[in-house]
Amino acid sequence: MQAFFDATDLGGNLHRGLRAVDGLHGLAALIPSACLGLLSFVFLRLAWYFDILPTMAWVDAEYPYNLLIAMLPTAIELGAGRIAAASVAMAKWLIYAATTFDLFTDWPAAAAAVEAWAANHAAQLAQFGAAQGVVVFAIKLAWLVCASFLFEMLGIVFLVCAARLLVQAFRKPAAAGVRT
Repeated sequence: MQAFFDATDLGGNLHRGLRAVDGLHGLAALIPSACLGLLSFVFLRLAWYFDILPTMAWVDAEYPYNLLIAMLPTAIELGAGRIAAASVAMAKWLIYAATTFDLFTDWPAAAAAVEAWAANHAAQLAQFGAAQGVVVFAIKLAWLVCASFLFEMLGIVFLVCAARLLVQAFRKPAAAGVRT
């Protein structure tokens, strides 16, 4: 589970992402900034559609705090990973509960998206013969993991890195030995 807590640790992932783009300036920073900005937009839209909206629908559209409750599992997964990794037992249980809830509420949207894809790719899936159902189920599970964890994490990390690169694109590099 340590690897899961590390993977969902937003702070750690942001730190690694920012370290990866450190030192790029000018055009070498501007072009990746645009690319990461576009990727961030795509991933955050996917997170909204496949993670937040399904949880809001599950909570109840009429409930006045449904957006807050829909955001809660995501906030717990992204924010509490480092604390859980430090062996804070209640943080671990909170993440287990949030993850279970998130996977449960995200499943219908993820499964429906893969079913629609599978219906449009029946000829390609036919090559798997009797294992076709297993392949489609594996793709559903992979899409569910993306919907519940990957889209939001990469969307946020890419957005922050894009912003950092944009600033660095118009800032002169620091003199040797001096960090900005």
